Amino acid sequence: MSLLTENKEILDEISTTLIENEKMTGIELLDIIKKYDPELVSEDKYSEAQSQIADALQANLDEIEEKANAAVDQAMTDITD
Repeated sequence: MSLLTENKEILDEISTTLIENEKMTGIELLDIIKKYDPELVSEDKYSEAQSQIADALQANLDEIEEKANAAVDQAMTDITD
């Protein structure tokens, strides 16, 4: 119980953010925690979260590019047939 009461401000802001936005990124979560207790968030963890987000974005871009190329290929096939 002391863990919850000791971190009430952090939990309140997390709750408020989730109620308002219905979602939260890892970076947003780390920013909130860092705001109240900077010692809990090491630069390594922050950099790791940023790297994971960048990797996920790149994977999404790669998937979009693959689908776009497939659509173009299909359109070219339809035109030439």
